Amino acid sequence: CSDGVSTTEAACIAAGAVWDDYRIYAGHATPASAPFRVKQDGTVIIESAASGSRLVLEDDTIKVYNGTVLRVVLGRIS
Repeated sequence: CSDGVSTTEAACIAAGAVWDDYRIYAGHATPASAPFRVKQDGTVIIESAASGSRLVLEDDTIKVYNGTVLRVVLGRIS
């Protein structure tokens, strides 16, 4: 894992770092812009740069977006 300061495009970030909301990211030097990122609360976000499509796994809900439009929600699956 990286300290989040190097020029890598994949890293794990320790608590208290500049990008404190994210713990793991890949594909971009900035965690909030990375196509794959995991937030401190466990939320997983996977985006396609080509289409803008996005898959969000948050709590017990799966959301699928086409650009900014929410297309599918599977929720309360526990």
